Amino acid sequence: TRINDKDAISYSLEIVFEDKKIMKIVKALTLKEKLVLFSYYLENNTDQKIAKVLNSKTDTIKKIRQRALKKIKDNYYKNGGSK
Repeated sequence: TRINDKDAISYSLEIVFEDKKIMKIVKALTLKEKLVLFSYYLENNTDQKIAKVLNSKTDTIKKIRQRALKKIKDNYYKNGGSK
């Protein structure tokens, strides 16, 4: 999957999670958050490589990834997920 194949990335991230609560949260992420998570965790790309492909700074990619993970975690526990 190429990093900019938007539909495939969204679909891939959603099916990775068996927990329906997490799938719902992932669906609500921005496209850029999904792109970064997909590329980092499923394609094992570095922040540097993702930044180059998305024409962004490495620090920006790291912040996007951290923000997306925080959104997933916070919304999961807020909606009754167990720790």
